[in-house]
Amino acid sequence: MLAKALALSSALFVASLLARGANAQVVADSAAIVPLRQTLDLVVDPAKAEWSGSLRAWLDVRGATRHVLLNLRDASVSRVEMNQRSGSVGLVFGSPRGDSLLVETDRELARGAAGLNVGFVAPFADSGDGFVRTGRRSVALARGAIVAIPAWPAGTRGTPWTIDVHVPAGYTVRANLPRTEITRQDRWRTWSFATRRAWTADSLRLEVTRTAPKR
Repeated sequence: MLAKALALSSALFVASLLARGANAQVVADSAAIVPLRQTLDLVVDPAKAEWSGSLRAWLDVRGATRHVLLNLRDASVSRVEMNQRSGSVGLVFGSPRGDSLLVETDRELARGAAGLNVGFVAPFADSGDGFVRTGRRSVALARGAIVAIPAWPAGTRGTPWTIDVHVPAGYTVRANLPRTEITRQDRWRTWSFATRRAWTADSLRLEVTRTAPKR
């Protein structure tokens, strides 16, 4: 019952935004929010039907706004959370264009620090965008096919990024970013990558393959 109510709330929210043409205004409002640091966590097990992830962004609110706009393709959003020093921020969210996630807060955000957390899940694909199966035990993330990446102003593309890819033991992760470390936890391995150079997350390339046994 609660899930149906939330779905209805999101649908009404998106419909009202489209009716009053708020989508264009939200793009302009996004200039009021500047990312300071961002972390993308991906959980990828090629033996499963789906992969999942979360985006955490540390933000600086510099102007009056109630909106945050993020790119979103081929994924279902499982949660959106936002907080400031005063506590959690009430919000509703929806996808007005099918390729974006629009978050509207219940009040104007206060200037200063804010945190954003977005969770999402998507199936592995046989072709096209997203994580695509390239073999029986391997998948690859095509260039320009990533989800829940904020549509921040162009001048913020040098924001530090950390990418953590969690895979079962026995898999290797390759990326077009510098690798910082590999950590172990039970039967999982976390491959970490990071960059501070001018970079946009939709250019991320990843490949997860079964590690060849040692002879």
